[in-house]
Amino acid sequence: MSKYATISSDVLVGLCDAVCAEGVDPLNVSDACHVSRAVWFGGDESVLLSDFVGVLEHVARCTDSFDFGWRAGKNFDLNCLGELGEAILCAPTLGLALKTFSDYLRLVQTTTILDFRIDGDQALITYRILDPDIWPRRQDAEFTLSIFQSLLETCIRDGCRDVSMAFEHGNAMFAGEMLSTPDLQGRPNVMTFPVRCLDVAMGAGDRIRWRERSQRLKLAMVERDRSRPVSARTEAAIFGSFGRYKPNQHRVAAELGFSSRSLHRHLQAEGETFSGILTDCRLRFAKHLLAHRDLPLSEIALELGFEDQSCFSRVFRISTGVSPLSYRRNAIAARAGLKSQCE
Repeated sequence: MSKYATISSDVLVGLCDAVCAEGVDPLNVSDACHVSRAVWFGGDESVLLSDFVGVLEHVARCTDSFDFGWRAGKNFDLNCLGELGEAILCAPTLGLALKTFSDYLRLVQTTTILDFRIDGDQALITYRILDPDIWPRRQDAEFTLSIFQSLLETCIRDGCRDVSMAFEHGNAMFAGEMLSTPDLQGRPNVMTFPVRCLDVAMGAGDRIRWRERSQRLKLAMVERDRSRPVSARTEAAIFGSFGRYKPNQHRVAAELGFSSRSLHRHLQAEGETFSGILTDCRLRFAKHLLAHRDLPLSEIALELGFEDQSCFSRVFRISTGVSPLSYRRNAIAARAGLKSQCE
């Protein structure tokens, strides 16, 4: 699990009221999830993303409120995100608010994809934590997508009847309403809605304030990236490439703003190699896919950028000592055993 996948403690500050509303003491949650008690009171402290996800899962589990993440996101105050939240809320239009969210999320949450794009007459927002070792993460996915839906609801008076969602953990139901789409089950968390909604004005929109804050966020993003190890940025870029393009050193270097040679030098200075990071990422993501998604080996090989299924199987067996199918059977058996212990 990556030690570089972090989230600002400001998000936990914004989550505090939702935790208390469940009748749970946030300080007890800190003790159970091994999170510092100080994070609930703000400051510049970062929290491991795995710990934050664990907090959401813990509250949902101990209260039997499996829609906790969804409800918490609906009531989340974006002002808790500091300048990023202010920039989102003062954006002139919904489209610019979502683009600002997408462009600068890494300032508060790293090792994450938030992709905002237009496909024909539909706008799509895709969200996924890149580290496959952070699992389960249902509550985090629903927490995040419900924040986006709330943004839509504040702008669109007649509601969001044309919104559809799908979650990587499968279908989810809230208040008796099925929001995810069965044929997208297992895909990254995605929300789609009509592109015409993007031009709707934000209630507190102020183009001048939005531009000023966006410029400061852009500068802060540059500083944040410079402060992170190049190996951590390379790992995130590789995870982000899976399912989108075949990762290689030249392509990843260009995405990070380096030449291939420069990336090699930076990684070498950190005692790393591109091939070593690529192999580790592929192996970790392959284990996740084998354990949690019922995909054919040929599709897994394609998603991870291998030439073919036999190449993937050979590399996996050399790295783990077992075949992909054996690993899948063992993971399913272990999960079934854990479930029976809990019943």
